[in-house]
Amino acid sequence: MNFSLLDAGGLVDAVGRAVDSVVTSDDERGQIKAALLAEANRAQEALAGSLTARHAADMASDSWLAKNVRPLTLAVSVGLVVVTVLVEAAGVGLPGPLADGVFGLATLTVGFYFGARGAEKAVRNWRG
Repeated sequence: MNFSLLDAGGLVDAVGRAVDSVVTSDDERGQIKAALLAEANRAQEALAGSLTARHAADMASDSWLAKNVRPLTLAVSVGLVVVTVLVEAAGVGLPGPLADGVFGLATLTVGFYFGARGAEKAVRNWRG
């Protein structure tokens, strides 16, 4: 059973059918919890697999940009933070929302960059 992240209605229907077919006692509640956890794990593995497949396709392409978009995004994000800090230190001052936006964007970029890489490596190591 495949679910996309946007197919919440299908997921809710599948969970409802699973609950209706299993739950009538505490033992069955444990079974449904295990079944739902297994399905969530399968969905997470499928998502990780598609991410890995995208990275493999990027690395197999002849495009320099496809191979380097993540490091470039990180470099640009860090560069924006450095420029923002230097402008603020020079006393010029940026409008609050602009500075907040730069720092928010940088936080998201760095968090996703290192968080996704860390999660990918953790899953790979966990699987053995």
